[in-house]
Amino acid sequence: MKKIILILCLALVSMFAYAQQTGTFKDIRDGKVYKTVKIGTRWFFAENLAYKPNSNRYLDQNNDTSFVSKYGYLYTWDDAKGSCPKGWHVPSKKEWETLFDFLGGDKTIMYDKLKEGGSSGFNVKLCGFGADGTRFLGAGSVTFFWSSTPTADKGSYYFRCSSDGITALYVEDFNHISGYSVRPIKD
Repeated sequence: MKKIILILCLALVSMFAYAQQTGTFKDIRDGKVYKTVKIGTRWFFAENLAYKPNSNRYLDQNNDTSFVSKYGYLYTWDDAKGSCPKGWHVPSKKEWETLFDFLGGDKTIMYDKLKEGGSSGFNVKLCGFGADGTRFLGAGSVTFFWSSTPTADKGSYYFRCSSDGITALYVEDFNHISGYSVRPIKD
């Protein structure tokens, strides 16, 4: 009987281990309301940023408004850094690492926690990415999120989340022209 109670208690603890606080944030620049989630001690958008920057260096799947409403815009690195609303920013490499550590740090099981409907509340949607500023690739299988941290060789870090179960930080070597999603974190 004690063993059954212990198993039930462990199941309940694991079920609620990643239950997070949720909320909303209204971007006063365009009135869009975003879902938010607190994971660990930090607040994140629980959906991709969909603020249209003033430059033309963003991608929106050929002006498809249904793409933008579901997945947000895909930004170049420079536009990503200036796209977040006041009080929010593009996560640094360290902030992504902290999120991963909080969720267990195992890149092979991370996707199940981060995917839409996953236990973290982060709700990754696999919108793909913009390659070389013109082509869309990977829709339905992968999403890349910018990091604000540059590398020494004019690249930067990014977070890759994909349906193959591999979720990790990588280095962007393409001079920041790729179109990746932005998932703001609160200052």
